[in-house]
Amino acid sequence: MIDQHAAHERLLFDKFKSQFENATTSIQPLLVPYILDVNYQESDFICSNLSVLQNLGFSIESFGENCFKVDAIPVMFKNIDLKSFFDDILSNISNKLILSKSDTIEDYLARSACRAAVKANDILSNSEISTLLKMLSKDNQVLLCPHGRPVVIKITDKEIEKWFKRIV
Repeated sequence: MIDQHAAHERLLFDKFKSQFENATTSIQPLLVPYILDVNYQESDFICSNLSVLQNLGFSIESFGENCFKVDAIPVMFKNIDLKSFFDDILSNISNKLILSKSDTIEDYLARSACRAAVKANDILSNSEISTLLKMLSKDNQVLLCPHGRPVVIKITDKEIEKWFKRIV
């Protein structure tokens, strides 16, 4: 059995990640800068991680006490909700010492793939199903969604027979 959402999510994640790895970071200036107000602990965390955010393609700088101005973002994050993005980064910072560029990117790409993937109850056409199966059958295809859930599970005839009490 195949979880169509998890399968599509994995394929999209791999596609997005490949596109990111094969492109240079293009930056999109914001028409209106985003102002991020934070507490002292969050400010300290962001200051410690400014270079990581800047390497990702964010133009971010201190903008007063416990405040930062973001005036450009990486093009690949063009549809980002900056409030949610920074809320995610700043959540539970007591367990984080420093951001990782690759982890931050992978988290964003995984969320983007999840939102863009077909949903579990969406009805796919035969050609869509065929395309999904073909893409999943490629060599070295990871059969876990980016969050670690299985894409495929195998159910044996014996298990089905047990469900119908044909065997014990």
